[in-house]
Amino acid sequence: MKIIFKLFLFPLLLLPVNSFSQSNKTNLQDKYSSILKYLPGSNLSIQSDTYYAQEANIAGQRLFSNNYIDASIFNKYLNLGLRFEGLTRPIPGFEAHRGRGIANIYLRSNYKSFTLDIGDFYEQFGSGLVLRSYEDRNIGTDNSIRGLKLKYQSPKGIALKLLAGQARNHFDRLVYNQNRGYLYGADIELNSNSLLKTSEKYNWTLISGISAVNKFEKEDFIIVQRDNKSYKLRQNENVMAISSRLRFLYKDFDISAEYAHKFSDPNISNDYSAKYGSAAMLSASYSKQGLSILFAARRSDNFDFRSKRSARDNDLRINFLQAFTQQHSYSLATLHPYATQPQGELALQSEIRYKFAKKSFLGGKYGSTVKFAISNIRGASPISSRGGLNELFFQDINLEFSKKINKKYSFTLNYIYQQYNQEIIEGHKEYEDKYIRSNIFVYEGKHRLNNNFSLRTEFQYLLSPDAEGDWIFALGELSLYKYCILSASQQFNIGLSKEYYYMYSITGIISSHHLQLSYGRTREGWNCSGGVCRYMPETKGLFLSYNFIF
Repeated sequence: MKIIFKLFLFPLLLLPVNSFSQSNKTNLQDKYSSILKYLPGSNLSIQSDTYYAQEANIAGQRLFSNNYIDASIFNKYLNLGLRFEGLTRPIPGFEAHRGRGIANIYLRSNYKSFTLDIGDFYEQFGSGLVLRSYEDRNIGTDNSIRGLKLKYQSPKGIALKLLAGQARNHFDRLVYNQNRGYLYGADIELNSNSLLKTSEKYNWTLISGISAVNKFEKEDFIIVQRDNKSYKLRQNENVMAISSRLRFLYKDFDISAEYAHKFSDPNISNDYSAKYGSAAMLSASYSKQGLSILFAARRSDNFDFRSKRSARDNDLRINFLQAFTQQHSYSLATLHPYATQPQGELALQSEIRYKFAKKSFLGGKYGSTVKFAISNIRGASPISSRGGLNELFFQDINLEFSKKINKKYSFTLNYIYQQYNQEIIEGHKEYEDKYIRSNIFVYEGKHRLNNNFSLRTEFQYLLSPDAEGDWIFALGELSLYKYCILSASQQFNIGLSKEYYYMYSITGIISSHHLQLSYGRTREGWNCSGGVCRYMPETKGLFLSYNFIF
């Protein structure tokens, strides 16, 4: 009980004592509610993730926590918001984010067709080839921009964005830091629906856009080695990236294309090469009742764009290259996730989904769905420090079948084949063969026991002649009265390592409160989202997660 009490108390100790201590929590809620009566609108969200390690680390610490509080008040014309972050002792894997204080603060003003942001904001131009600032707490990504942003949305279908500022770098939250660059950019987009009467009449839409982003960074004292000689690097203080895009929609069709060009940008990721960078993307989809088809392709070459020449890992990214891979949710399918290689890759992805009609031969009484998807990613840059032209980086082939048998039972079957080039993706190889090949079989069943109880089960098997060999995984998740979820999972390696991982949890959901208490052991490895990855060490102990939205 002492351990559980510490788990509840520790996140609150990291917050301002006068505002969120346990003793005055009720009084605080009463005061907050009375204040809200005088405000047109307000939002409050709290997230606290705490880990109590079964064994202490080198410094003798066992208790770790990541805490976030987002609050805002707003009316028709103004929106004032801030975020408090408490990561004085962050969960393993998030050490670079150590800090405590107000990490984001902003004031947004709306007047007619204009919106002005002062402070910290997020923005994306097009698909993000030249600019995307966003937050993903699961992998510790937050490159919000602190500065000014002006947006104009014309009733005639013209949207204009202008911005200037400096990207966030963990808890370095100065208004301006001269040790890294700052950005300014512009984006304009035209929509034919408002500009042309024939567009809406004949049910077609054409959206076009142009973006430009410039990074200014002072020269550094950088020495490079060329032909066994040392040279001082001549650097460009201004680096420009521009892009153009086009999207055409007609009835069931949606086609998009975007091209981006980056001028000379010597940095650590391209070994300080002065070569220009480029990225091109094409996607096409067709969707009607029962059938959907998707095809997408992207080629990038030397397109790692950051606010600092020497930035590594996920730090100070300006742009975003979407991963053209399946976003799996099954544990064994994510053992070896793909991380986008901005120095050069050719990514292809296609997916076909078809739903057999009810009462048909394959559809049965309730219908069934089949999906086939494939992703293939290869090298596309001769200057890449790893890999060559056309070398296979990653491949994922996925066949899925889903069917509802009756009102109480439905299931999904999956077969997934993956090839993972560890030497390219991780920069090293642990085994003689750089490729890790996996055949993954998945069964997921959903059972509605009665109106108040439901059960979800998973059974997974990974068959591989490479790396650690075969794995098995099993999960059971019982939902009780929609307010409580009990779950247990087991993951075994039956190949070389014989490692065993497990997780047991109980989740409570009451109104706006979501509380989960877990105990288990997690595997070290890469945690990825959209092709952006973070290495996470192994953990073993108690986990407490609390979320509240008001």
